Amino acid sequence: MLHYRLDPTRRFVEVLGVQTSDPEELARLFAAIVVDPGFQPGFGFYRDRRGMEPMKRGTLQANLATLAATPGLTGTRWAYVVSDPANFGMARMAAMLGDGSALELQIFDTPEAAIDWLSERPQGKPAIMPTK
Repeated sequence: MLHYRLDPTRRFVEVLGVQTSDPEELARLFAAIVVDPGFQPGFGFYRDRRGMEPMKRGTLQANLATLAATPGLTGTRWAYVVSDPANFGMARMAAMLGDGSALELQIFDTPEAAIDWLSERPQGKPAIMPTK
């Protein structure tokens, strides 16, 4: 089940937990975030997917549609942390499918780099997944 934690000092939302098969789960999460008194427009989103199963393409597409349909989340920046090629590939697909929308997504291999990027510090560099 998904839940979230706000970091008002660094201005981002950390999405936590594992998404269930309930197609409305993400919509409920986003609805709770945008009405949270601590949330402000312009907050970034941080998601650490290390150790998780890769998202299925249909779920990914539904998530992007949910994001696009949620008032208050246009123009959001997403930082994904991944540690394996399958999750990297799905995150790249999300970035490509979201291209041309208000979504900006970068992929990182460390939480520190992702949070730096969300905080707009220049040392936050996108990950280059090694090939084996």
